[in-house]
Amino acid sequence: PSAIGTYTLTLTMQQGFEHYHITNNTTTLTVVYFEGEGTSISPYIIRNLVDFYYIDQYMHFEESDATIDSRAYLGTNRREATFKQQADILLDASFTPIGARGDGYTNEFMGTYNGNGYEIIYPNTFVANGDFGVFLNVNGALITNLGVRLNVRAIESLEDNSNIGFVVANAENSGIRS
Repeated sequence: PSAIGTYTLTLTMQQGFEHYHITNNTTTLTVVYFEGEGTSISPYIIRNLVDFYYIDQYMHFEESDATIDSRAYLGTNRREATFKQQADILLDASFTPIGARGDGYTNEFMGTYNGNGYEIIYPNTFVANGDFGVFLNVNGALITNLGVRLNVRAIESLEDNSNIGFVVANAENSGIRS
């Protein structure tokens, strides 16, 4: 497999081993990105920037997914999954906040993120031209033990209804604590 998803595997015996038989020659293989199970006992492990970016892939949910979830193979708990950071993460210039909303989809972060005492760091200055936070939209989420070290500069034409927060820009029914 070259990407996350569900794959069907069919096993056959090698020539010369005909006296052996496979009783169940077809199985389904599910490839997920994170180590762990996304539970409080076995959280998804975030070790680096790539891991951190993949959180958004797990949160993505399209309105059409309400009847057939195109990412169901990631697990029914993916939108409420638990993540645990294992090292400081240095953001790069391609960073976009976790949890965007758009026309017909949401990536709201709805799970638990334990920073485990580590930091999210951006060494330069972000120029905010709208809502900004490491997590853009959270709903029913809990973010704990996370340090954030970054500089944000809001542009002068920023609308009054824009929300800028270092950890979270927009939160509903959520908690942030150390």
